[in-house]
Amino acid sequence: MYYFDEFKSTYVIAEIIVSHNNDIDIEKKLIQEDVNCFADAVKFQSYKSSKLALKNSPEVENQPLKSEYKNESYRVILSKYKLSEEDHYFL
Repeated sequence: MYYFDEFKSTYVIAEIIVSHNNDIDIEKKLIQEDVNCFADAVKFQSYKSSKLALKNSPEVENQPLKSEYKNESYRVILSKYKLSEEDHYFL
């Protein structure tokens, strides 16, 4: 295990939000772009939709959504964009 003082330089952690739209190819490209920008590590924002939103939560008004998701609960929408556990291990 490494500790930050062992690096003796800045350790850059890139953060990838849900902009990958749950597409593994986009996720891999985002990681590669972070590597190209000299990131030392990559962190994906991860969540469990069942813990983040109630089953019948209404859609969020200030978040642009694809028209196909209109009238869906916020929890359902979140579940479509989250990384699966398998993707976490793969990446």
